[in-house]
Amino acid sequence: SVTKYELEKAVKKVLTNSHNVIYDKSDSIDAFDENAKYLKIIVNQFDGEYKYTFRYYGDSTDWKSSNNSELFITHAFDKNGKGGHDGDKTLEVAKQRLIHIFEKGFISKVDSTLSINHLDNY
Repeated sequence: SVTKYELEKAVKKVLTNSHNVIYDKSDSIDAFDENAKYLKIIVNQFDGEYKYTFRYYGDSTDWKSSNNSELFITHAFDKNGKGGHDGDKTLEVAKQRLIHIFEKGFISKVDSTLSINHLDNY
């Protein structure tokens, strides 16, 4: 298991060192603020940019007391701007592709940094 702070440290490392995963600074959310819940990233693939907003599960109380952690996508958009949030029916068409790119382009790097394999919960 990995604490939220260990996960966050790995995410920061990937965002700092990856050439194809970029922290999206287009809003006021600070990815390096330990209390930040939502983070925006761009995953560059050979066919275009894929944009994601994700967050860490729980709140600061959970983060301090829990021995495990997770993050999840709240919004995702493909290279053509198609997508949305999980409750959006238009997302169903592109959902598997968006998840695949998120996992291969970002999560696999976080996993490698932590020397673990994540668990699928979808």
